Amino acid sequence: MTRWPLSRLSTPGRACARIMLTCLLLAAAAVAKADIPELALTAAESQLLGNSLVHVVDSSASLNASDIAGGRVQPDWQPASGETPNLGLVREPVWFAAWLESPRDLERLLVIAYPPLDHLDLSLWHQGQLVQRFATGDRLPFDSRPIEHRHFVFPLQFKAGERYLLLLRVETTGSVQLPASLWEPSRYVEETQHGLLLQALFIGIMLALAAYHLLLYFAVRDVAYLWYVVFLGTFLMAQVSLRGLGLQYLWPDNPAFNHQAIPLFFSVGFAVVCIFTDRFLDAKRYSPGWSRALRGLAGIGAAIALCGLVLPYSAILIAILAGSTLGSVLIFIGSCHLWARGSTLAPIFVLAWSLFLAGNILFNLSKLGVLPSSTFTEYLPQVGTVLQMLLLSFALAYRINLERARREEAQQRNLAMQREANEVLESRVAERTEALELAYDQLKVLSQLDSLTQLKNRAYFDEVLAKEWSRHARESRSLALLLIDADHFKRINDTRGHLCGDECLRVIAALCQEQVQRSSDLVCRYGGEELVVLLPGTDTEGALAVAEAIRQAIAGANFQWQGEAVPLTASIGVAACVPNPDLAADALLRQADEALYAAKGGGRNCTMVYNANP
Repeated sequence: MTRWPLSRLSTPGRACARIMLTCLLLAAAAVAKADIPELALTAAESQLLGNSLVHVVDSSASLNASDIAGGRVQPDWQPASGETPNLGLVREPVWFAAWLESPRDLERLLVIAYPPLDHLDLSLWHQGQLVQRFATGDRLPFDSRPIEHRHFVFPLQFKAGERYLLLLRVETTGSVQLPASLWEPSRYVEETQHGLLLQALFIGIMLALAAYHLLLYFAVRDVAYLWYVVFLGTFLMAQVSLRGLGLQYLWPDNPAFNHQAIPLFFSVGFAVVCIFTDRFLDAKRYSPGWSRALRGLAGIGAAIALCGLVLPYSAILIAILAGSTLGSVLIFIGSCHLWARGSTLAPIFVLAWSLFLAGNILFNLSKLGVLPSSTFTEYLPQVGTVLQMLLLSFALAYRINLERARREEAQQRNLAMQREANEVLESRVAERTEALELAYDQLKVLSQLDSLTQLKNRAYFDEVLAKEWSRHARESRSLALLLIDADHFKRINDTRGHLCGDECLRVIAALCQEQVQRSSDLVCRYGGEELVVLLPGTDTEGALAVAEAIRQAIAGANFQWQGEAVPLTASIGVAACVPNPDLAADALLRQADEALYAAKGGGRNCTMVYNANP
């Protein structure tokens, strides 16, 4: 091939060559360094923003939004790769940018659908001037978000014909992903309801399976069921944390725990599933070596969980992603080996674990940046987990049938063992019956208590009043009743809050209980702010003395709430009579209620006795 050096070209030829070389160099520079793209906002219900974003890794952490927006610095922007920018594990701050142009006045919600971002700063600029700015992230309390949502949702305002620069600064110890989209507000409300419904469905399925197998554990006392329930719980909590529901609903004011929740629950869940696999497949019986290997993997998972409390999040995340991926493959290989060694439940477990393994490997690879992030990779672990759990539930039920068949075969071989098993069974039935009766008695006692004041409740009072009315009618003895109402209780609730009101009721209940001396007397919560005292074998004079003692004790109480004194008084209605067997027991209640009404009408903080002839 003949070569033509520039020196052999004519002067115009050399000039043309230099121009062409310069153009090539400029084109190469344009390819290496991307300009900030522009996205025209439309009337569509949603627009993906990922393809319109460029990014730059701020290795020195020296960039700031005002310099970029003012053009004082020109970062080396890199173009987006896919609908969801995914840079994998990047510890330095990453800036994202895009120009947005609106043809008319618009309101849009910018949604970043990836909750585990530690710090996320958004700023919107117009002609170098800051228009809007938000700073949030899952390392900050939940109320730092402009809109309370498990995802990051930012309300943006655009004016017709204007051009805006959108800047996003992301700094996180986990995977840097930015699934960004712009939504019409009302349409996003509808869409997010569907997403929340799917999460609620997933949580409901997991809770139902956990409750069902917890009951099975209590029924058959097989510890494999208990490990399965713990596995369900830890995986559910890991998913709740990953989807942002934990910070939103469970620990909104504890971002420090939220930062540790994902590695903690995932690593503990991995340790638990290893132990469950060992117990469920009876690995020690079929292959002691694999049993020890599974327990070793469980120890590694527990060690990662403990290290997560002291080591950097990024290091623990890599350990979890690598360890869980490798460990899941080893569990799959081990279960196949146990299948070959004759484990009856291994085939079902292999199928179930294959679904779980595929979903989690693809998910882990997307977090490491090997695969692009998408809705498919984000939700595949949940879908795979639900299918896995359903198959394992079937296998656990089949396990019960296997155990029953083995018991029946053993019983047929030896009649004596059958009689012994029957005796043991009868003993267990008797014990459980006794336990149920004890639980019933305890439940009955609890059902008669008012949870706020710890006094007996209205239902118990009605039952006792009917009995005492009949007994006193037979014995022709006087029965007295006090109806006590806390004065100005609604004002306390309205001005100082319901917590203060609840504490007031507890104090009044305790004072009433102190003034009632006899064991036969009964203090109950009648309803709302009303208490009732039943005094068997007591006439009007005795009842009035007890009522006055209670009223004075309440009026003299030194009750304070948040460092401020809260005056307490009560109005008391007193009624006493010898019960008439032809009248219902609530006749005495009506009399006490009329007396209470008179006490309240008389200025409150007083005691009134029912007078049949006013």
